[in-house]
Amino acid sequence: MSSIIIVILLPFFLIAIILCFFFFLVSLFRKPGNNSQTKKESYDHDHHNKHNKDQYLEEYYQFYFHRRIDPISLDYYRNLSVKMVDDLSSYRQRVMDGYQKAQSAHLIVAGLVRNAESNIPHLRWLDSQFLSAFSSVQWVIVENNSRDDTRARLLEWSSSSYSPSSSSPFLPSLSEGDDAEGEEKKQEEEERDPSPVHILCPFDLHHGNHHECFLPSYRKEFGHDPSYERIRRLAHLRNFYLDYIQLHLIPKSSASTVLPSSDFFLMVLDCDLHGDVPLDGIMHSLSYMFEFPSISGIACNGLVPDPEPSKSLKMSSPRFSYYDTFAYVEEGEPIEWPSLRAQQRHHWTVRSKTSGRSASDLDRLRPVKSAFGGMALYRWEAIQRSGARYSHSAHPQRYSCEHSHFHGAVGGSMFVNPRMLYIIDNFVD
Repeated sequence: MSSIIIVILLPFFLIAIILCFFFFLVSLFRKPGNNSQTKKESYDHDHHNKHNKDQYLEEYYQFYFHRRIDPISLDYYRNLSVKMVDDLSSYRQRVMDGYQKAQSAHLIVAGLVRNAESNIPHLRWLDSQFLSAFSSVQWVIVENNSRDDTRARLLEWSSSSYSPSSSSPFLPSLSEGDDAEGEEKKQEEEERDPSPVHILCPFDLHHGNHHECFLPSYRKEFGHDPSYERIRRLAHLRNFYLDYIQLHLIPKSSASTVLPSSDFFLMVLDCDLHGDVPLDGIMHSLSYMFEFPSISGIACNGLVPDPEPSKSLKMSSPRFSYYDTFAYVEEGEPIEWPSLRAQQRHHWTVRSKTSGRSASDLDRLRPVKSAFGGMALYRWEAIQRSGARYSHSAHPQRYSCEHSHFHGAVGGSMFVNPRMLYIIDNFVD
């Protein structure tokens, strides 16, 4: 019986062997061009898909955010597939919520500046952006010992009477369906006064806008030196604008109409930096701060072009590095370093580890002990409640950043928002 089965199956077995041998020979003599053509078709398909995605993202940002998509967000979304549409929608909804909340929020922008005459037009442009979204905006800038016309340009700004020409690109949707109300709102915004600008000299807490400010003891320029003396001086100057804000800009409880301090937000800005600050990122942070009262501050994702990008950065085209490594401290890490070598080691660790995440992981706030990045948004109520001050190390031989001491004093939760981008293209020294 078994022999009969073998006889029946043997022809099929021989045919299978012949076919396998035939296909083996065909594979040996296949023209190389066929495989190359297949690879080219695959590349063309991928390139077409990438082009379509880039075009979709560009159009999405232009339509909803009224700006071109930045290279950081473009790289991020290129690496998303099914999640991309949901992520875009989630981001847009939170940005819209931020714009809604900003209509009742009062923004105070504070910073230090010196020898930055060429950057004043950029600050004025930022002011027009902020004023288009917030209920009110005021600037408090401490300037001293500039060798150029920085103070003169600031005083011109302070005395000017220009107004922004348009409102936030998101705000018209709030009055959708009521043209009369929309026109009335537009007219009100066009008639708004420009943001008050207070130009301080750090010897007079009660009066601003002095025509000159030269302090002999502050003549020395340190550049970006992380030394104890420089940080001690910076802490003193920053505390000066905190005192001025509390004394002159925050309504007192004895006033007949009092705005709650919870409606006030402090933005600390490096006034000698020039770069792109998309407003949607700030609105994204503001939405979180209204939703979670435990958040005391959110630092921006400050990035600078990197001439020698690390190969470890997980981007399709890595070309940015995290800007402010000195103020950046992860949770559980010390805020002071015993030597310059230790501080420099921290710098390179942050630069190599944080740059990749800052440029490729945008989908969540990142908790930190301290961060600045060139711009940070704080809840004034948290500063007022804690009595926080900028400070420095108690030991002249140790290295620490005044922002780190300030964040420790404010308390609450501190985050970096990868979406609140500050793409820095120039430093004004």
